[in-house]
Amino acid sequence: MSIVGVVGLLAAIVAAQGPAPQPTSPQTAQPSPPATKPAAPRVSAGGAALAVQATDHSGNPVGDVSVRVTGPVDRTGTTARDGSVTFRSMRAGTYRLRFEHETFITLERELTMRAQPTDVSVALSAAPPKPQPVAPVVAPPPPPAKSSRVVEPHSLSIPDYLDKNLIGSEPVKTSLLACAEGGTAVLLQVREPLTDLQHAEADEILYVVAGAGILRMRNQETKMAPGHFALVPRGVSHTLRRDGRNPMIAVSLLAGTPCTETTPPAR
Repeated sequence: MSIVGVVGLLAAIVAAQGPAPQPTSPQTAQPSPPATKPAAPRVSAGGAALAVQATDHSGNPVGDVSVRVTGPVDRTGTTARDGSVTFRSMRAGTYRLRFEHETFITLERELTMRAQPTDVSVALSAAPPKPQPVAPVVAPPPPPAKSSRVVEPHSLSIPDYLDKNLIGSEPVKTSLLACAEGGTAVLLQVREPLTDLQHAEADEILYVVAGAGILRMRNQETKMAPGHFALVPRGVSHTLRRDGRNPMIAVSLLAGTPCTETTPPAR
């Protein structure tokens, strides 16, 4: 092989092996590039989260609160037992939050969200107690139906009637004198006291025709002699007793309620 061929072969071998490594020293070493600061987390294009916490004024969580969010995005939800509810994918903007619960006063709050997670806490005030239901007004009972009784004219002499119908030994004797739609008239003969008398729906008119007696009502006593008249208003408790040896005889008229007697009037 010629000299030119040998030189070419050596050049080819050197080119194939590459340049020889160069030694480095501490003085000539290159410094490491500085560490890069990690990038801040970025909010996804879908929107940020809105976390809501509802409590009472003592700081206790309130569950079952209905939360309604209106604004760029409308959302509704209910707080869990820990008083929290989270709405996701909320866009930036101004929102109106409404909190409703049956035992708390309804609360509204305005909130401006930016493109980042947002927390909001509210303290709900207890609602005042509900008023007691008003008792329904009970309509008064209808007036009693008028009877079809035919009332005939009637008159009699009381002295003549007494000649045949004196009380005798009985403690009290009553005789029906008249019966009409407006009341009942009886002849009342009293030997033994009548106590705690009361007419709830009728006024009583007393007129003494013989004997004497004592009428007591409202802690007052009135001596009743023949010809004496008295009015006992309905509902007033009263007592009637004779005064003297002879029985007290009076006409008693109950006025205000229809007569219900079935006994024929005295003749």
